[in-house]
Amino acid sequence: MNTSRLVSSVSIRSVTHIDVLSEVERIIHDQVMEASQKVELIDELLRKRKVSSQVLLEDQQRLNNLKLVNQRISDREDYYQALEKGSLRLQIRVSDLIKVLAFDFGTSQKQLLDAIDYFQKKFGNIQQHNSVPIDFLSLEEKQRVITPDGKIRISLYKVLLFREMRDHIRAGALNVRSSYLYRSFEEYMIPKLQWVKDKDFLLKRASLSHLQKPAPILLKLNEELNFQFRLVNQHIGNGQRTSRYMLMQKGNGICTGTNLTKMKLRIHRTYTHKPGLCRCWKF
Repeated sequence: MNTSRLVSSVSIRSVTHIDVLSEVERIIHDQVMEASQKVELIDELLRKRKVSSQVLLEDQQRLNNLKLVNQRISDREDYYQALEKGSLRLQIRVSDLIKVLAFDFGTSQKQLLDAIDYFQKKFGNIQQHNSVPIDFLSLEEKQRVITPDGKIRISLYKVLLFREMRDHIRAGALNVRSSYLYRSFEEYMIPKLQWVKDKDFLLKRASLSHLQKPAPILLKLNEELNFQFRLVNQHIGNGQRTSRYMLMQKGNGICTGTNLTKMKLRIHRTYTHKPGLCRCWKF
């Protein structure tokens, strides 16, 4: 169970316990009701509100889990302090760059884009304000960035923002329009209208005119692939261990594959001076 769900569960159950105890206290102090009636009402109340020794033990375990989560968060404070300490040096290096980068708002993650847009509009001068976007942060990071009195640790916020930008750019979740390497995948493709209009010319320029009609080529490749599948299955069925049926490229060397035994395919030969390039695959 993640931290937010754990906190919610403990909070809901604590309200239930308080309500039940309040009602039990009211029943006990009732001066008119007989003792047997009080016992029956309390028993019915516990059954209806699902309060039992087993449930209380489960709630205690939830509290213990929450303590462990908070302990882990507390133990990592030195890590966030180190990030905060090195933030200024990082800001000097990247803040001016981030202010002028143009990001693709159509293909990038919205929560992170909101934070970047806020940073750019403020020219990097983030102030203490409720409008500072923090949705891109994890729950633990939010707890670190926002102090107990509700203030933002600006230096820590910036270094976490820069880190998220780095990770998302590398993962392709944040696309930079002013970059050649980190654009969205669609921008590297030939526009559809241009492809329809200049298809013959583009294929000729790439020396791929022979692929203009792909159906016969795909059919031939499919037949060759099916033939190899049948051949491999025959070798496996016949128990043949040294029938060469795989050829693959690795680095600058060529590896040949054989010997399928006990669901292990071993590459046993390589035409290279680096035998370590060959690997073993397990199925």
